[in-house]
Amino acid sequence: MLVYHPAFDANHCAYRFLHILYCSKAEKIEWDKLRLADFYYLFPHLLKLIKPLPKAISKGRKYFVKIPDPYENVPNPKRLMFDLRDIQNSTIASLVAKNIVNKESFHKGEVSLVIESLPKALIESFDDNPISQEDWFKLFSKEIPFIELLGSKGFKARSKLMEYRYDK
Repeated sequence: MLVYHPAFDANHCAYRFLHILYCSKAEKIEWDKLRLADFYYLFPHLLKLIKPLPKAISKGRKYFVKIPDPYENVPNPKRLMFDLRDIQNSTIASLVAKNIVNKESFHKGEVSLVIESLPKALIESFDDNPISQEDWFKLFSKEIPFIELLGSKGFKARSKLMEYRYDK
């Protein structure tokens, strides 16, 4: 049986990245933060499992608990995050090659959107996307650039989705 899931669709991944970057209004986002944001874009119901919530998004707890659990079961979120790595890497490489993401900033480990490269219709689709109207997404996309990523109290450690012990 063939089953489609947007998690493994490169075009959907590109849209998710661009949507998050555009809505964040940040000049740049660290690559691993964007990968984590992409994961929670796909599986927002898992936001309520982050313990403790980073201070920047802790006021969103009331929004996160209202996100309904999906019918599908996510058996191992850490493994799923690992499996997403290849599609995320190839997608970001494509966006860099097309000059939609700034090449120099990406080589520094940060993702910076080149707004001028985005078609007007794509920007309009971001505004029309129902996820853009969700309270959890408004808060999460605006605050993700300000969340501490590294260390034992960083976002990688709190989410339990990425290895953090060897971060500098």
